[in-house]
Amino acid sequence: MRIFPSVFFVVFLAIRTAFAQDPSTSCLLYGPTYQLASDTVEWSMTIASGQSCVRGLRTAFVVLDNIKLVSPPQSGQVRLEGPAFVYKGDSNFRGEDSFSVSVSGKLNRLAGSSTIRINVSVR
Repeated sequence: MRIFPSVFFVVFLAIRTAFAQDPSTSCLLYGPTYQLASDTVEWSMTIASGQSCVRGLRTAFVVLDNIKLVSPPQSGQVRLEGPAFVYKGDSNFRGEDSFSVSVSGKLNRLAGSSTIRINVSVR
């Protein structure tokens, strides 16, 4: 079974390469973790004009039951896909945008919900 480490390394490199992006076109997302305690958290995201950003909403110890778009963005487009969202900025827009998502489920087996407001800086 000496082949296992080398197979693992090749698979790791393939996955890493597949997800590698040019830093100028990737999206960066920052913000505190929601607590599913009727809380509202603010996240900030930076994205290049005309690019798409896929980001997950699930965190450790969370089982999400429902995700809803509460308020859509003014300039871009948001699509909810499973436990994630896809934001696409308009190609001719630069500036600030925002949208809100509601998540509900269980955190450490306790049911609750949170609202996530995502402030987007399109460059």
